[in-house]
Amino acid sequence: MPVEKAYEEGYINGISGTNLFAPKADITRADAICILFNMAGGDQKIKDDEFSYSENSGYVTGFDDVDGKQYFGKALAWAKASGVANGSNGKFRPYDKITREEFVSLLANFAKSKGDYEAVDADSVLGTATDYSSWAKQNVAWAKANGIMGNNGAALDGTGKITRAQVAAMAVNYQPENLTGETRA
Repeated sequence: MPVEKAYEEGYINGISGTNLFAPKADITRADAICILFNMAGGDQKIKDDEFSYSENSGYVTGFDDVDGKQYFGKALAWAKASGVANGSNGKFRPYDKITREEFVSLLANFAKSKGDYEAVDADSVLGTATDYSSWAKQNVAWAKANGIMGNNGAALDGTGKITRAQVAAMAVNYQPENLTGETRA
């Protein structure tokens, strides 16, 4: 089960302060960045001294709408520095719910940062599908071609919100084993 695998690999946790996972709940852009940070090795591989930090403003993320002292500050500083998160017009919108195409775009950028991305012929892969935004076409095609989304003939629904369970499944579909070689036990 993808949710259990994502938890075992340390990619995603339950709802803070509870023993719940809430698989059908939407997920924020900040939480999606935390998952990618965990997939990259998180605190085990990414050290505090790799990013600018100040006692007054926290981690320097490069986004005008982000408080670097929030729980996702270090993850977003890493994502910006590594090219995983680009935002738009200097903003990241951390508390907005993330869409499926936004998550696969972050995941595609993560793959690029690891040297694990190969462009695909988007028109060939997507065929007549139109349930995605034009800006995300190449990333959605990459995700579909690599079995990350749209499996078993499922609709891509690129502009639709993504649930925590779907994020967990896409994370595991892309990277079935964590980069640290360790699992949670």
